[in-house]
Amino acid sequence: MPNPYIKSPQCTTMKERELITEIVKLLNIANEDAFVFSFNNTLFSLTVDTLVAKTDVPEGMTNFQIGWKTAVMNLSDLAAMGSTPQYFLCSLTLPQEYPALEIIKGVQSACKTCQCTFSGGDLNEGALSASGFALGTSKTVMLRSGAKPGDRVGITGDVGRVYAGLKDLTTATQSMKEKIFSPQPCIKKGVVLNAHSCIDISDGLSSELHHIAEASSVQIDIHADKIPIHPDVKKKAQSVGEDPVTWALKSGEEYELVFTDRYIDPVKGIDIGEVRKGKGVLLDGNVMPWLGWEHYTQ
Repeated sequence: MPNPYIKSPQCTTMKERELITEIVKLLNIANEDAFVFSFNNTLFSLTVDTLVAKTDVPEGMTNFQIGWKTAVMNLSDLAAMGSTPQYFLCSLTLPQEYPALEIIKGVQSACKTCQCTFSGGDLNEGALSASGFALGTSKTVMLRSGAKPGDRVGITGDVGRVYAGLKDLTTATQSMKEKIFSPQPCIKKGVVLNAHSCIDISDGLSSELHHIAEASSVQIDIHADKIPIHPDVKKKAQSVGEDPVTWALKSGEEYELVFTDRYIDPVKGIDIGEVRKGKGVLLDGNVMPWLGWEHYTQ
């Protein structure tokens, strides 16, 4: 019998966004950061995400940091929903004689920091990967599809440090390494935002803005000079003759939140643009390219 997973001439290779679009249609579900259901007047948010050694573990990342990042990848999705983390499970696939306990300690530390119960998981033998599953609770949730014309666009912190650091880790500054090796999920900020729409920046600011615009059927206008970019990023980009704004737009695994609401409280975020009737994303009046990480494009 032919192996259905081996590519045949009849197969069509799709990029990640195209594949997700087809899966969402097939399952008839919303493309959100987490699946939401209600029980006893409480909303439960469920999310799953996987760390893969080839794409998610840069040179120099310790096993403890691998565990930490595995938890953060998932807990950040709950933050984007405005959901408080409650439980976390982890499925580890590891080669023989790998220091599994160090990864577990990293997961445990991230969960403890976010006041989430690490409840165990699964262990398998193979190439390094770590899949997390997180559950959170809330009274309301923020969706990608909630942006409305007249909203302002906010972001919880600076972007670009991850991309700038990974461009050349030998010249990465301490501020860049902090974002790469010890990312922080915006749990507390997400819980209090109560915004019209929200998404976490895992694939890049540009990508996430396009997701909100598409899901909400609106146009988003961003002002380049309003995007918060760390001085180290500006300095490094300019030193190699590149645009720091482009670096900020394409920088993934930042785990900041980008959101829309009628008013952006300066305590909660930085105002970088507005939502209008229409479609797509503009940067200073010009079409913003869809930048950032996407699987199946290499």
